[in-house]
Amino acid sequence: MKISMLVNKRKNKRYIIGTLVFACVSLMIIVALTFSYMCEVCNNAIESVTEILLREQAVNDSIASMISTSTMSHMNTKCESKELLGALYTNRNFDTQSCSKINAVTFVENYLSKKTLQNRYYSSPEYGFVYFFNGKKYKKLQPGMYSQVISLTGNFARFLSYEKRKRDILDFWDNHLEFNEIYRDSVSKNLVMTIATPVTNSYTREVIGVMYTDISEDELQQHVFSRSPAPKWVSVTANNISYDRPGSLCATQHCETHALSFNILSQPLAEIFILEANVDLYAFIKENIKIFLAVLMAFIVIVTAAIKAINLFLKTQKHAVIDSLTQVYNRQIISHLSGKDYNSLVIFDCDEFKVINDTHGHLVGDAALTHIASIISDNVRNEDVVVRYGGDEFIVLCTNEKIHARKMAERICSKLKVNPLVFGDLTLPLSISFGVAEFTDDLHTALYKADKALYAQKLKSRSQKVDATN
Repeated sequence: MKISMLVNKRKNKRYIIGTLVFACVSLMIIVALTFSYMCEVCNNAIESVTEILLREQAVNDSIASMISTSTMSHMNTKCESKELLGALYTNRNFDTQSCSKINAVTFVENYLSKKTLQNRYYSSPEYGFVYFFNGKKYKKLQPGMYSQVISLTGNFARFLSYEKRKRDILDFWDNHLEFNEIYRDSVSKNLVMTIATPVTNSYTREVIGVMYTDISEDELQQHVFSRSPAPKWVSVTANNISYDRPGSLCATQHCETHALSFNILSQPLAEIFILEANVDLYAFIKENIKIFLAVLMAFIVIVTAAIKAINLFLKTQKHAVIDSLTQVYNRQIISHLSGKDYNSLVIFDCDEFKVINDTHGHLVGDAALTHIASIISDNVRNEDVVVRYGGDEFIVLCTNEKIHARKMAERICSKLKVNPLVFGDLTLPLSISFGVAEFTDDLHTALYKADKALYAQKLKSRSQKVDATN
C-alpha cells in the first residue's frame, strides 16, 4: 500500500502547501520588487521631465538668464516644503538704465505678504520677477535648477534698449511673456512657435540684440529628452489640462503626437501638462536581460529546493513508519490510521522466539522475523496493512470480516510450516500463534481483544504440548 494512503494526509498537505506558498511568496516578492523598481524609474522620469519643463519655463520668464550659480548659493534650499515655493529676484541697484542685475535673496514665503503670494507671476521694475512652483508636488526640485542658463527665452523685453523698452514697458509688465500663438508652418507642416534668444556681448554681458526663431514640437520634444535620464523602456506622455490655445506637444520619444491646448501666459509648462509614464515591457526585459536571467535562475533554484524539500519530507515520513529490519510498517503507523477503514485485526506472535535467539543467536533471530514478515506480506490483500508491533509480534489490519480474517491467519500459519527458515546451513522450522478481533469501537480496543485471543491460543497450545508429552 502506498505511503500516501497511510500517513496523515493533513500533515502532508500542510507541509506541501506551506512549501508551495513559500515559493509563490518568493515569486510575488520578486515581481513586487521589479514592479516597485519600474514605478520608481517612471516617477523619476516624470520628475526629470517636469524639472526640464520648469527650467524651460524659467528661461522663458528670463530668470535663468539673469542669475548665476554664485547667487543661488545664498538661498535656503533646506526650507520646509510649503504649498508655494519660489525665489524673489530683485534689482540691487535699480535705475531706469539698468534692470538686469538680478539676485536671488530669499524664499518668497519669508519676504512677501500673503496677498502678494496669491499672485503666481509677480513682477515690477523694483523687485524683478518672482517665480513659484508647487513644493509639495515637486519636493525634489530645488531652486538651484535655475543656475543653468539655457538660450531659449520668450521674455526678451528686459534685454531691449531703454528706448525700445520704454515703448514696451507697460505691455511687458502686464504680460511679461512674449510668445506668439502655436501655428502650423506652411513649409514643414509642423506645429511651431516663435521664441526669442537674447544676443549678448561675451565681455560686457550687455544685450546687443534679439534673435528670433521658430521651434517645432518635435524639436522641443528632442530638446527635452536629450537631457532626460529616462531609460529607453520608459515612455512619458504629456496630456494638457488647459484649453486656451490650440497647439500640439509630445514630451516623449515613443508616443504619438497628442493634440494639446494650453495658455502660455497663464501657467508654467510643468503645470500645463499631465505627465504619464508608461513601460515598454519588451524593451525593459531586453535592456535588463541579465537581471531577468538572474531572477529566473533564482526562482528555479527556489522551486527546485521546494520540490526537494517536499520529497525529503515524504521520504522522512516513510522512514519514520517503516521497520528497518522487516521492511513492513512499524507501530508508529497506527497513529496515522483510522479504525473506520478496517473491519478486523489479526495479531501474530512467533512461538519460542526467545529460545531461537538464545540457541542460534540474534542474527538467526532477525532472519526469522524477516522470514515471518515476508510470509505474512505475501498472503494478505493489497488493502490490508502489515505492522511489526514490537519484538516478535506482528499485526494485520484487515478490511475483511472477522471470519475471513481468521481463515487468512490460518493460511499464513500453514504457509509458514511448509516454508522453514533457511539460514546458511541451518534449516529452522518456525511456527506462529495468532489472535483475531473485529473492530467495534476503536483500534486500541481491537488490539486488546486480539491480544487476549492470542494469549488464550498460546495457553491452549502449551497445554496440548504438555498433554502430548505426558
